Amino acid sequence: MKIIIYSIERVARIAFEIFLLIVVLFLIYANLSQYLFGSVVIAIVRGSSMFPLLKNGDIVL
Repeated sequence: MKIIIYSIERVARIAFEIFLLIVVLFLIYANLSQYLFGSVVIAIVRGSSMFPLLKNGDIVL
């Protein structure tokens, strides 16, 4: 009985560490993508029917 509890505890600990690793990697990815693409991306809009309020040459951040 004690071996089963120990193995369940070990599996739970490994699963929790994998979960934490995935969360940390996702946060690093989100920070990098926001740093690289978030505030840097500038688009010069050509008038289109998707954005009726934007005129040709408007700059969108």
